Amino acid sequence: MITVRTAAVITTLIAIAAPGHAVQVTDTSARSSPSRIARAWTLEDIVTVPQVADLILSRDEKSALYISRRADISKDAAISTLHLVDLGSKSDTVLLKAAWIDRLRSIPGSSDWSVLTDVGHGIQLYRIDRRGVMKPIACNNEIVPTGNADGVVGDLLARQPLRSGILSYDWSPDGKLLWYSVLRAEKLRPAVLRDDAVALAAARPRALSGVEVDFHVRFQDGRDVSVLTRPTSDRIARYLNGNPRWNGSAFTFFAEEVRPDGASQFIAFRWDADRQLPVRQDGPPQDPHSIQSLGPHGGRLDTAGFAGERALEETMPDGKVYSYGKVAFLVGDARSAGSWRSADGSLALIGTRAIDHPAYGLQLVDARRSKALVVSGSVTKCDFSETLDIGVCVREAITRSPELVLVTPRRKRAVHRLISLSPDHDRIAPLRAEAQTWRNRLGYSATGFVVYPRNYVEGVRYPAIVVTHGSDADERFAHEEFQWNYPVQVFAEKGYVVILMNDPSPSQSAKLMAAYDEWGGAEGRVKPEEVQRLVWLNGVYSFEDAVGDMVSRGLADPVRVGIAGYSRGSQMVNVTMTQSGAFRAASSGDGGFLEPSVYPESTRTYTAIFGGSPYSLDNLKRYQRLSPSLRAGSASGPILQQMAAPLSGAIELFKALRKSSIPAQITLYPGETPTAYETHVFHIPSNRLAAMQENLAWFDFWLRGTETSDPAYADQYARWRKMGEPNRNRHTRLPQ
Repeated sequence: MITVRTAAVITTLIAIAAPGHAVQVTDTSARSSPSRIARAWTLEDIVTVPQVADLILSRDEKSALYISRRADISKDAAISTLHLVDLGSKSDTVLLKAAWIDRLRSIPGSSDWSVLTDVGHGIQLYRIDRRGVMKPIACNNEIVPTGNADGVVGDLLARQPLRSGILSYDWSPDGKLLWYSVLRAEKLRPAVLRDDAVALAAARPRALSGVEVDFHVRFQDGRDVSVLTRPTSDRIARYLNGNPRWNGSAFTFFAEEVRPDGASQFIAFRWDADRQLPVRQDGPPQDPHSIQSLGPHGGRLDTAGFAGERALEETMPDGKVYSYGKVAFLVGDARSAGSWRSADGSLALIGTRAIDHPAYGLQLVDARRSKALVVSGSVTKCDFSETLDIGVCVREAITRSPELVLVTPRRKRAVHRLISLSPDHDRIAPLRAEAQTWRNRLGYSATGFVVYPRNYVEGVRYPAIVVTHGSDADERFAHEEFQWNYPVQVFAEKGYVVILMNDPSPSQSAKLMAAYDEWGGAEGRVKPEEVQRLVWLNGVYSFEDAVGDMVSRGLADPVRVGIAGYSRGSQMVNVTMTQSGAFRAASSGDGGFLEPSVYPESTRTYTAIFGGSPYSLDNLKRYQRLSPSLRAGSASGPILQQMAAPLSGAIELFKALRKSSIPAQITLYPGETPTAYETHVFHIPSNRLAAMQENLAWFDFWLRGTETSDPAYADQYARWRKMGEPNRNRHTRLPQ
């Protein structure tokens, strides 16, 4: 299925206010002629795309609030703003501006809201009203710095450095309880390390402080009870706040335990209100990561089955199953809009992830059937009234900048545009983008999009770049979790065909799902060779076959094809460049997984992939089959590695490539200070700009043989020319 989206053109007056001083922003909704104001993409446009972190509908259903995060290039920093939108007048008022705002919630029994923010005293919990007046709710004076630097607590999430007082919180639905958590840094002293501790220290860029998470319950009368303390290894406590699930003022919450073999198991606790203490529950708990969707019959909504047999089902507490028929979407994706059930229980609304055309939608479910609410693009954040009569969502697409829409699920015309969330981006002339599904030689499908050059001419073959990051190639607007430092839109402006590709989805096959489960759990049910074939080589085949499709259609030049990806994408880039001959140049971002040096900190996953340690002769053969550094001499072209931290696996690959005379460069981008590193998803705007410019120069040099006149790249071009001399006879080849 092929779709092309176009962006609306809007003019808006924008103003920003300091905390406590609300400033009104008016969306005129005036539509001008695109020919008069349309313009092309710039790198600065990509860096400043806003990301909506949170969105809620006010209790009186007359307003919507949202948190926007975007880069301020002039300050070289990421800035958060809290907005109040009047649904009638469509006016947009900025209530708060700060370095960090998070977890926006309505306060039960009140017309005010609560947020976590840092206004100079570390991240604390505040009440805020529609005038922007703030009052503290809960504060913790023992501030714990988190981030990616010496002397602070490491943060697994790709976030900017923060000063944490209150870590996270939730209100009980009746407002009688406040559940919150705080960090407590361990007082580490220098110590002698032995055995596995030495191996872990060598694999990390620096020694990091440990941390504990303290859970608290606060009552309406002001009493505060310390509930439980969890260790630094408990990711459910640290990143999901225990994920409390409420029933009035009663609740359960979750934690993670790490077994001696490195495997994780989830445990559940019930809050005993009489004794005011947590009671551990027996038996395996529900997955604390999952989104719980309740259906009209009172059961749990989920999708079951694979490929064409996938169905939406509601499982009752007694185990009975009600089927709503076959569907082409998944339920429970953490990136989807969420789930809601009307107060009378007659309707449910669930966020979905489409299968064939990767987009996020909404499905309305009554007692007999389900139906899609017709929306173009994706709805990525939503909130609805208790009756499900009205809601607000963020809608966006690859060629549509984010906008706020009003959703009325019970009406025939369900979606109405409210305001643009980025008028500057509305003025960019939309590029041509088409949804695509590729079926590879193993019979597995991968989804994504093709973005055409700005001035595409049919019959002309263009240089092409594949961009990949797991499953994030979908209908979202220049989203940093997919594009990272790869300027997809500017590549297209400069005459590249850009192929945005997902991994083959595990949901399409029980066999594929088993391989991914083995990678995550190492239960010995799938052999390492099969895990390698289905998780990594399967993706390589998809890339090759997609490029072959673009070549056969006359779009791509087969000898000018590159590939780029970070994190999960870096794994696929490194494997592809050392397994395939279809790519002439690559950029690999902040990775290094699959290299032998990473084994000490990834023993469980490496057991699933390789069978265990690289120092076993039997296992070594499996490493030689897949590890990019051990196949460096087979690399089909130059590889650039851009790093947020000096990861051991990336350095290992760089040295192996250089030893094999393969053109290679590794670039480490700095943090705010000499003792800090960048975050995995870059948060410093100047670093993103520099990294994107480096990617443009790299692919232009190796795929097109062109150089910019920028003197800043003179030394790099000289090095690249020298690296390229031994490789002049290395030809890119498509698989036979």
